[in-house]
Amino acid sequence: MPPKVYVMLEKKEQPKALVIQLTQAWNRLIKAKAGNPWWKKTSCRQKASDNLVYIKGKSCFLFTVFDENKNPIGDIQGRVVAGKCVEIGYWLDPTKFGKGYMAGALKKVLRHLKQKGFKKALFATPVENTKSIALLLRIGARQAGTETRKRMGKRRVYKKYEVLLK
Repeated sequence: MPPKVYVMLEKKEQPKALVIQLTQAWNRLIKAKAGNPWWKKTSCRQKASDNLVYIKGKSCFLFTVFDENKNPIGDIQGRVVAGKCVEIGYWLDPTKFGKGYMAGALKKVLRHLKQKGFKKALFATPVENTKSIALLLRIGARQAGTETRKRMGKRRVYKKYEVLLK
């Protein structure tokens, strides 16, 4: 049985204690991913307080993900890319990997977006990130193609996925 997971839509600046806890979880993620070839620390947010930029515009959103003890363990952020379509990214404390937290949180966020009238959610992940690919397939995403992006002078191939919000 998947663990109980909570998500909270951030509408204003996060309390300092929450930012500290998210920063600690983010730092654990950075340490855990240091050896993976697809992970580039410099290409990612450096600290959880950077999350605040996602909620300043009306076309963006941020959900904080909490475990069953209401400890913050990650986030799901997104932006409207075209009409009723959103592009979503996420991260999770590595001590919570493989336990169903992010799958449960993404399903809740997708239900919320559907209720708000969105029709499609888009995701992209490096082809080497097999855990993220497995997660997207678990929540019902289907592959919608690939694309090559240039980041920090290097080309990387990403798999693109979509979920139709019916």
